[in-house]
Amino acid sequence: MNRSFPTFLRDALLLSIFPLIMILLMFFPESIKILLELNVRNPSWWQFITSSFVHQSWKHLFSNIIGYVLFVLPLFFLISTRSNYKHKYYFFYSLVIITTPILGALYQAHYFPSIFPNMKLSTGSSGIIAGLVGLTPAFWILCIISQNSAFKFRKRFAVLSVSYMMLSFLIIYFLLKNLILIIALSLIFLSALFLYRKSLFYILIEIGKEGRERFVSALILLMVPVLFILSPFIFLFPTFSSFSEMAIKTGTGVDFFTHFIGVVYGLVVSFVYFVFLDKETSSFQLKRKTPLARGYV
Repeated sequence: MNRSFPTFLRDALLLSIFPLIMILLMFFPESIKILLELNVRNPSWWQFITSSFVHQSWKHLFSNIIGYVLFVLPLFFLISTRSNYKHKYYFFYSLVIITTPILGALYQAHYFPSIFPNMKLSTGSSGIIAGLVGLTPAFWILCIISQNSAFKFRKRFAVLSVSYMMLSFLIIYFLLKNLILIIALSLIFLSALFLYRKSLFYILIEIGKEGRERFVSALILLMVPVLFILSPFIFLFPTFSSFSEMAIKTGTGVDFFTHFIGVVYGLVVSFVYFVFLDKETSSFQLKRKTPLARGYV
């Protein structure tokens, strides 16, 4: 699908609004920035939204912009060139940016005063970016579906994605303390992976076909799920000790559970919509065919 230059320019401008706002706020006077940061002990109502757009340093800001570029732009390239779901991505993209800061700030204002007594302020957009990461599996599989009208959405792909993120979170932070829970979640994840094995194989075949015609597009198709799989270990979840140290030294920070809330929120809202609410992608529930026979993914 070829896109006209005006369409490309419009998309580029829309996707740049979020990082540009964050960059612009870095030039605000410190006295104003403090008013926008979340005071976890005595928050003002506007801070539940603004705190996610303010950053403590340029290093903090650029690390989040890198995450934004890695997890938003490749996926958007696939959506805009391979499917008809761009308008729906814009909807969920806007929903995450508007509502995720509120969810994260409510959690922080309620729990941080008792968990981190030295912490005074919370800032940063990593919770929003985590929510955008959570949109990856649903929209990636839609890029596969859009190439063949026989493809339908399957619940097991949602279970596979959500259980993986929960499992990675538990392994990173609670490997020894919640061994039984980890084993149970591992069994759920492996069961979903086993039930989905034929569809995964079919997806790889489709990507291989894509590679023979459009190598760059096939490379991005492979890169997007790999980035999602690696995201808990390379971006989403900082170590608990490093966050505690930061909270003690500077009195500010964003903790790992805020990231977890964001990514699970993105996963849940996108999958609930496409599995249960969208008529086109939820219609598989009326079928009784095998995955390969109908191209179910």
